[in-house]
Amino acid sequence: MAGSCVEYDWSKASVCSETSSPMADESTALTPYAASKIALQKAVAQFAREEQLSSAWGRIFFQFGPHEHPDRLVPAVIRHLLKNQEALCTHGRQIRSFLHVADVGAAFAQLLDSDIQGPVNIGSDERIALADLIGCIARKIGRPELVRLGARSTPSDEPPLLVPDVHRLRDELQWRPRLSLNEGIDDAIAWWRGQLGAPA
Repeated sequence: MAGSCVEYDWSKASVCSETSSPMADESTALTPYAASKIALQKAVAQFAREEQLSSAWGRIFFQFGPHEHPDRLVPAVIRHLLKNQEALCTHGRQIRSFLHVADVGAAFAQLLDSDIQGPVNIGSDERIALADLIGCIARKIGRPELVRLGARSTPSDEPPLLVPDVHRLRDELQWRPRLSLNEGIDDAIAWWRGQLGAPA
């Protein structure tokens, strides 16, 4: 089953571990989406125990790539810059971990084909400040002058560091991403160029 990093308590988030990090609850800024993911994971785990079935739960961290919602960070920056429009961003000091959707799919396929059970973070151990990610995209497109860091306010509940502990993924599942962050960004830019009919 597919979970999400929103299951973790972001007020205490930093490096999120499947075994030791606190989960979101009613005392935190629990969204209906997070509450439903947490409830479903518990129900699936209980059902699997009762029926003697195996179950694994991939908690997806920040993914990007083709077909992503255009208003999410990576496609929003790409689209604006390809259209020669300003990319209005927060200060960008937040540290995150991004994984290309092809690698997310590959990690899930390998998890499904394994004997590993329980929650497994699906993400990268390649950490980056959002400002650096945005700057990388802007340089590749050739429009760094259109990036406006600090033009948007940062939500008060936005953690400065939110990345996955990928020990289970890397050490137990023996999985590694095929694409580097740099290669994934190249792919996302190429896909959006095609969607927008933007020249290379």
